[in-house]
Amino acid sequence: MRRAVRRSTGRVVVRVEPARISLKIGKIVSPVWSRGNGQGQWHWAYVPSVVAIQRQGVPVTVGPMLVYGNDRQPKTVKPIDTRQIDRITRAWETIQLAWPEGYDLLMLLTDRIIPLQAKGVVSFSYRHRPGLSFINCFDRGNLDLIDDLIHENSHHHLNLLLRKHVMYRGDHNQQIFYSPWRRSLRPLAGILHATFTFTMGALLFERLSSWGVGRHGGAAWKRAGLTMRDLQRARFRCLEELASVRYSLQRFALCRSPSWMADRFRSARSWTTHRRDRSCRAK
Repeated sequence: MRRAVRRSTGRVVVRVEPARISLKIGKIVSPVWSRGNGQGQWHWAYVPSVVAIQRQGVPVTVGPMLVYGNDRQPKTVKPIDTRQIDRITRAWETIQLAWPEGYDLLMLLTDRIIPLQAKGVVSFSYRHRPGLSFINCFDRGNLDLIDDLIHENSHHHLNLLLRKHVMYRGDHNQQIFYSPWRRSLRPLAGILHATFTFTMGALLFERLSSWGVGRHGGAAWKRAGLTMRDLQRARFRCLEELASVRYSLQRFALCRSPSWMADRFRSARSWTTHRRDRSCRAK
């Protein structure tokens, strides 16, 4: 089967049925999982996940680890390194201490983390799989790990809002705008996600910058596995995120039918700027 996957130039079909899961490549069909006598059985090697954060209801699980090759494509799956579980747990706790409101959203919307061992691959998530975040733990520092957790959780947050509410009308996917972050053209929905996630990022870095100073801030910052350079980076990242939000709002102004969402994000930006200025004055 591995040889068939490597040599395959066509579609690989995953069949999900009530009593079995199978993989079809050309004329080859390989069973992955099946159920018999009321019990499920794995036909492929199964790498279990690990409970990292306990919470009411569904716990937050981590793993298995997805390893990428030099071509930036998934290559294999292996058990998660316990050191990465500790890093994720510590990042989770840091968010709780520095930004309780953001922590509540993280606990509500993220329930599964798949660590990536992938050089040059950014963290990501899927609209059709809420709560699941793929986080690059091996090519990023501790501050970046905190940022990635909040960033992907913000995508989950906005995707939930988009499923529940109509934020724009018409076929806005035909309205294409340049995205300086991806250096490519994206539809309006992509700019909307950028605005939302960058707003959350600005709030995160403002809270981290405030939490990491003061009488006890230095000690707490060090216990979180962060350095003084990370503190400086957090301050600059806050300004960078605000600039990105400002640019995104300018993209919205180009739309023919402006909607209420631009006003909502402008209010969020103003509130964040107020918090940042107050924090800077306090320092």
